Amino acid sequence: MEIRRALGFRECSVSEAEKLTDWLARHVARSERRPDRVRDELLARCRAERIEPPERTRIERIVRSALHQAEEMLFSLVVSRLTTDALAPLEALVAVGDDGLDEPSEQGAQTCSEGSRPTRAG
Repeated sequence: MEIRRALGFRECSVSEAEKLTDWLARHVARSERRPDRVRDELLARCRAERIEPPERTRIERIVRSALHQAEEMLFSLVVSRLTTDALAPLEALVAVGDDGLDEPSEQGAQTCSEGSRPTRAG
């Protein structure tokens, strides 16, 4: 604690970790998907903000969370740009059947042309 105080650093609190995760998701993980590079940016941000880097396992959780948040933001952006006419057939293609298996519904299969219907390997 004395070393932190002397160097002007502060401990990484829960709220600091949340802010770092959000910053990583918005500014780093949107374009960088390699966890080691995101980790490097996290450590650099900690230095710049004068935050003591968290322990290794917490860093890994922050990086994974930032990558996941960036992925979810991308998915939301893509879905928001789809028209309702395009969205319904896509949802039908990825719908999970009552038996829990990933099977296209009959409606989804009917909306695909024969040339674009997904094929099964095996």
